[in-house]
Amino acid sequence: MYYSDLAKEKITNAIHRQFDNPEDLGLKLMAIYDDEVKDILREHLKEQGFHKGINVNNILSYILVRVLNKSSDSHWLDIVDVESGRDLSDPTEVEELEKDDNAIMNIIVTHLDESCEVEINMPDSTELLVVYPTVEFLSERIESHLESLDQTLLLREIMGATDVEEIEPIIRTKAIENGFPQDEVDDKMKSFTGNGRPFKYQFKNARITSDALTLAEKYIGKANEVSTSSFLSYHLINEMIRDGYITYELEVLDEPTDI
Repeated sequence: MYYSDLAKEKITNAIHRQFDNPEDLGLKLMAIYDDEVKDILREHLKEQGFHKGINVNNILSYILVRVLNKSSDSHWLDIVDVESGRDLSDPTEVEELEKDDNAIMNIIVTHLDESCEVEINMPDSTELLVVYPTVEFLSERIESHLESLDQTLLLREIMGATDVEEIEPIIRTKAIENGFPQDEVDDKMKSFTGNGRPFKYQFKNARITSDALTLAEKYIGKANEVSTSSFLSYHLINEMIRDGYITYELEVLDEPTDI
């Protein structure tokens, strides 16, 4: 029982203060009903065709939940009087409850069905696709990315993605094919580091041996781990070279008379 109309006004103001921040109430709701919110999100992602391996915990920040008031002040006052656990005939108790935002928030969130309206705004699919692509989206982005690379740019990407140790045996073979004695090549290759190298060489005739859809199906898991943009920028060419989806040739430019 409230000690006066002033007490009712104080508690009413405290309730209004919570509903003035519907997103904060939504965050509280998500914390309390964590499993239920995740189930809703999983179903949404499934309907949108997202990769089933997506960790929904990483997407919770994309959800906006708002809790709106649909009940009268008197209804809330009755609920608070019953459930606050305080003697609201005592002015001190009223003062303490008025300042206890967490207590008021908890009472509101436990009366969602009959007293509140809950809005759940799921993340925009386009926004999510950049971070967690579908196979179709990744295929489109891979195709666009590879089409943007002419032969020069593709060779540059290959050079940046290829370790010296990977091409050392090819350089050795090509040098011997150019007419260098094997013993001389082996002696020179001891100092091969890729910089100040004993033989001049170049990458050439880069060729992509697979279509974008096949690549997307192959790499969808990796792209979901690191995001679409990071995968395209830092992983795609490396993965394609490793898996044989890009072939290239190496040419040793030196001839025995040049050295």
